[in-house]
Amino acid sequence: MELIDKIKSTHGDTKLIMGGHSAGGGTSLRMLTHKYDQYISGYLLLAPFVHFMAPIMKKSKGETESNNKAHMGTMIKLMIFNGFWMKKWNHQTVLSVNHIESDNPSKLNFLSYRLFMSRLPRNYKKSLRSIKKPTLVLVGDKDEEFEHTAYEPLFSKHTQGARVKTIDNATHDGLLSNADSFEAIKEWIADMKEKDI
Repeated sequence: MELIDKIKSTHGDTKLIMGGHSAGGGTSLRMLTHKYDQYISGYLLLAPFVHFMAPIMKKSKGETESNNKAHMGTMIKLMIFNGFWMKKWNHQTVLSVNHIESDNPSKLNFLSYRLFMSRLPRNYKKSLRSIKKPTLVLVGDKDEEFEHTAYEPLFSKHTQGARVKTIDNATHDGLLSNADSFEAIKEWIADMKEKDI
């Protein structure tokens, strides 16, 4: 929020696009119900983790193997505890991450309940209904984490302004370096400029 304040105070006419990949997309969705949404001109959601209760979650592994392991028992238990304002166990791990062929020491190997829930919209349906600005959703048809075919019906049901596009031959992380992703984003931004949004 401090960054947005700094940008607006220094470059008042600058148009801001809020973007995020995977859980970062969930963080972006949280912004939709925040007062700072007024400063955002558009949302770029790359294979966003909408919510673990949303229909994007894979029902079976299929041919692709997820790099993440959710500890649903712990998560449900902590959700119940938090319903009674019992938060002392929120440091417990609810998601383990296996980074394939990664030498980046900054990548997290696990997420606590506290961190995990901070990256999700509190009410994902409310957040989706709050989309009033240009929004581009990209997901790869080889995504290992989420069901790519569920995004279009989900966003169509709850939003009116979101554009959903499936990128061929793109995995969950591969979406970030796919040339078709870049082209889709370029076209979307050009469209926003043409409409002076």
